[in-house]
Amino acid sequence: MEVIPKEKHPVAESAQTSNGLPIYPISKRWRDKLNKLVHTDASERTRVGSLIYVKENDFCIASGSNGTEVFLGLTDCGTEVAIKRMSKCNNQDLKNEEVLLNLPQLYHQFIVRYVCTAEDKNFRYLALQLCEYTLEEYIRNPPKVLLKEKLVRQFLKSLKVLHSPCDSSPPILHRDLKPQNVLIDVMGRVKLAGFGISRRLPEGQTTYRSGRAGTKCWMAKETLEGGADTPHKCSNDIQVAGMLIYYILSGGHHPFGDKDYECDGNIHKGNYTLDHVEDVLAKDLIEWMINKEPKKRPQVEDCLSHPFFWKTEKKVQYLTNIGKRKDVRKHRAPDPELVSLLEKLAGGESLKQWKKKFPSKVVQNVDDKKKSFSKHVLRILRRIRGYGHGHDAEDAATCELMSMFPDLFEGVWIFAKNNGWDPNGVVTPPEDRNFPVEESQSSSTKPTNN
Repeated sequence: MEVIPKEKHPVAESAQTSNGLPIYPISKRWRDKLNKLVHTDASERTRVGSLIYVKENDFCIASGSNGTEVFLGLTDCGTEVAIKRMSKCNNQDLKNEEVLLNLPQLYHQFIVRYVCTAEDKNFRYLALQLCEYTLEEYIRNPPKVLLKEKLVRQFLKSLKVLHSPCDSSPPILHRDLKPQNVLIDVMGRVKLAGFGISRRLPEGQTTYRSGRAGTKCWMAKETLEGGADTPHKCSNDIQVAGMLIYYILSGGHHPFGDKDYECDGNIHKGNYTLDHVEDVLAKDLIEWMINKEPKKRPQVEDCLSHPFFWKTEKKVQYLTNIGKRKDVRKHRAPDPELVSLLEKLAGGESLKQWKKKFPSKVVQNVDDKKKSFSKHVLRILRRIRGYGHGHDAEDAATCELMSMFPDLFEGVWIFAKNNGWDPNGVVTPPEDRNFPVEESQSSSTKPTNN
């Protein structure tokens, strides 16, 4: 069972205003408006249960379907909240969201926090943790330092919370993933939100059947094609999550087109472009997730285990294992076709004059000058493999392999994946290939690159 780290919050001291209304100031973006709220005359504020807000457009920070409005507000004890208000004649989604957010399964650092509910004669209110931005706002007006990979990882971890069964609670399908339902808190962390049309899978089932659900341009192919009895699975969420990952990494672009009128058609046809992302491994992950065939998409655990997220140590270990393969050991008399294919993928500019990039001490330790000097990628892999033996290990620590050869790992990994290479030396059929993982992983099949 995953250990949930204690969530860190900025320290806030209670401030008692002149009119007696307490507030624990945490938000930076909304601070001025919240100060305005607490200094608003009591006769102009609305109190419902333990919630306090002002029914003016200046305090409305978002709106949604079915007349939903979101207001800045406070609780009696001074906690800053976002208050979702919906008409009682059409508030089933709000009730559903309340039920789901109260599940112990969803008490997590990357899920928006439930605070309380209230109702009056006409409306039902759901108070949630106040965040700073939607993902859409955050990506279009990013901070000076935007750690995109960190956002992607946190987003996938939030989805893992839903898709992973917890004790007696079955997996949850979000069904409405989109930039507006991914929030960013004051600490810059992802908070998954928007659970109004989310559904728990029936006990022991992998499919929930209902009408189409979702938002234009942010629905899976099979959802777009569905009718009154559309099957909803975790794979639906995964395809849309892949779209969102591209949205994050590309700075706000959609893989199936930025124009609404063509986007859904491209999702249906499987026509996409990843031109706004340069990272080869990121593209590989996204292509896997947005595959038009649901059965070929990964599960969220597989996504988090993808090499896009690997740390340097694991990448070096992978290259070390590859360097032990029989094919690579023949670096002085290699298969010409093997070298040609490998260097097309891994033979980037950073590999030119590669021997000169190693510290001289390391070169002296691992290179027998009486032997011929191979210039191709296989020789580099053998050199890396040599790091793991005896006296080379300490010298190897001084070599920043990934910075010296930024093209090497991604090229070798893509080549190995396409050719069924296993880093432990076992050749697996291309259709069964998979990559080594640190966590347990499903048997999802990874598609080839076109």
